[in-house]
Amino acid sequence: MNKQKQHRDSKWKAFQALIAAALLASGAQVSASVTNPSIGQLIWSEEFNGASLNTTAWTATDGNGCQINLCGYGNAELQYYSPNNLSIANVPFESGTRALAIQARSQAVGINVFTSGKVDTKGKVQVQYGMIEVRMSTPNIATGLWPAAWMLGVSPQTWPRNGEIDIMEMGHKASSRSAAGSPSANNFVGANVITYQQAACVPGNESCAASTAWQTKNWYVSSTPMVNRFITYRLYWDESQMRFTAIDNGVERNLYDAPLPVNSTALQAPFYLLLDLAVGGNFTDAATPGQVTAPLPGTMYVDYVRVYQLDGKGQVKLGNKTVPEVGKFGVFTDNTVVNSKLVAGTSSDIFLWNAASTGAGNTPPAEGSNVVAWNYTAP
Repeated sequence: MNKQKQHRDSKWKAFQALIAAALLASGAQVSASVTNPSIGQLIWSEEFNGASLNTTAWTATDGNGCQINLCGYGNAELQYYSPNNLSIANVPFESGTRALAIQARSQAVGINVFTSGKVDTKGKVQVQYGMIEVRMSTPNIATGLWPAAWMLGVSPQTWPRNGEIDIMEMGHKASSRSAAGSPSANNFVGANVITYQQAACVPGNESCAASTAWQTKNWYVSSTPMVNRFITYRLYWDESQMRFTAIDNGVERNLYDAPLPVNSTALQAPFYLLLDLAVGGNFTDAATPGQVTAPLPGTMYVDYVRVYQLDGKGQVKLGNKTVPEVGKFGVFTDNTVVNSKLVAGTSSDIFLWNAASTGAGNTPPAEGSNVVAWNYTAP
C-alpha cells in the first residue's frame, strides 16, 4: 500500500521467500528485547473521543490517487477516498465506546463506483521506535474490502526507499491465505514490512521492493470471524528488531514466527501513521467492481492509537520534521557548478514504470552534451 505493492509473478515470489528467510534467520542473531519487552510510559495517543476528527494530528484523503498521478494508489484500488466517509461515532456493538468510523459505500464519484475513507498523520505526527498499539474492528470484508493500519517513513525519497510498516491488513487474496490453510478472509490478518533491497532488483520488480510477507508466516488466524469486534494490534520496534502481535480475547499472539531484524536504515527513521479501508485492487481478489462481494456499507472502527516507550526507547515528533535542503541544485547538469545535487538512488529516484509506452526523447540538452528525456507514445 502508496500501498504501492506491485504484483509479482511466481518466480519473484520464490525470490522473495529467500529474502524473507534470510531476514528471519538473521533476526535470531540480534538482541531479543522485543520478545520480553518492558513497556514504559504512554508518550502519545489518539483516543478518537471528540466531536470530529482531530485535524491537528490527522489529514483526511480526498481523491482516488489520480490527484497525485497515481490512480488507484499503485494497487488498482477501486475506491474514491472522501472525507465524508469519516466520522467520530458511537460503536454500535460496544456500549460507551467512541471511535473513528471509516465507512466504505457503494457510491459513484467520477470514475469510481465506491467511496471510502483514509487518514494519515504526515507532517503532523511521526513515531520512531516504541510500542505502537491500535485497537480496531473491521466489517465483513468478504471479497473486496481491504482494511489496514500502517506506517510510512518520512524520508523525502519515494516508496519503497522510505520504508513501509504494515501493522495489520486484511482482505488478502485466497492465494495469499493458502499457506495458512485458506481460512476465510474474515479470520485472517497479516503484517508486512517493505524496504528497498538491491537484491530485489529483478525483472518485473523494477521498484526493488523487498517484502517480508511473501511465502513467509506473517499472519494470525482467529477461530472466530474478526467481524464487528475489537482486536488490538501491536508493533514492538527498536533500532534492531520488530515484532508484530494481535491480542484477541485477551490472548496475545505473534504474527511472524520470530522478530524481524531492522535490516534497513529506512526502518530506523521516523514514520507517520495511516488508517484506511480500501476497496478492491491487486491485494484482493476484486479486480473489478463486479467482483466485490462485501456487504456495503461496511464500517471499520478504530478505538484508539497509542504509542508507549519500549525498553526506554521511543519518541513522537509533532509537526513537520522534514529538514529542508538548501543550496544551488542540479537535477542533471554537465557544466554548471553546484554546491548540492540530487543523486539518483541516494537522495532521489527516477522511475520509468512502462517502458513499452515510451521511446527516446528528443529534448536537446540545455548545456553540454547529455540529457535525460523520454517521449510517451501511449497513455
